[in-house]
Amino acid sequence: MNAPLVRRFCVLAALVVLSGHAGAQDFELTVPATAADPSLGAAMRDLAERMLPVYEDPDPERYLANLSALQLVAGSDEAANDTRKTLRDRRTDTDVGPRDGQAVLFDLYARARAEAAHGGVSFAQAFAQAFRDTVPQLSDRDAYYVTGWRATPPAAFQQAMQDALDHLRHRRSITLDEAMNLIWSYLLFDAYRRLDPLLGTLALEDDRLRYVIEDHLRIKTGAGDLHARLV
Repeated sequence: MNAPLVRRFCVLAALVVLSGHAGAQDFELTVPATAADPSLGAAMRDLAERMLPVYEDPDPERYLANLSALQLVAGSDEAANDTRKTLRDRRTDTDVGPRDGQAVLFDLYARARAEAAHGGVSFAQAFAQAFRDTVPQLSDRDAYYVTGWRATPPAAFQQAMQDALDHLRHRRSITLDEAMNLIWSYLLFDAYRRLDPLLGTLALEDDRLRYVIEDHLRIKTGAGDLHARLV
């Protein structure tokens, strides 16, 4: 497990959900036993559906990011894709510096789910096309920020989901901020277990378009031949 990357991921997620909803309404919740519990998806979808009508935030970008998470977990894929587009347009007008790889991945994820929801194309096909339409247009640095997330195994996100469930195990209701944190924990877990089988192949494909890669380079040393991969 890439521990620094996992820590950075958790910090980014926490920054998204912080919204200061002091005194906001609580939500009843029966916490599933484990992150592998088959009932988890239905429980999170029910929670997201109850949150959507009441969720608000004065910060426009945070509102849109959290709204898209709620919509994805609730299964409103087309609405989530529209929300991500609005958020992306806002950030394009103000961003300087490197692209946020996590945000780009969620843009691609939302687009793929919306296209798959129309039928005629699988999620895997839709995501591969969205990736190929977008990532090759990025700089080498920004593309790395997108594909670098594959270094974190899905088990890391499953453990984060399990930790969130354990923290709420004996609660019968949770605050809006706690609920939003739980929604993000589930979305990260659910999205990355779907993306993990796809990202490796797509990242390698993008690398081969960007770099000259020699897989079987032999370097002579005093201790003998050293086999290396030159990029």
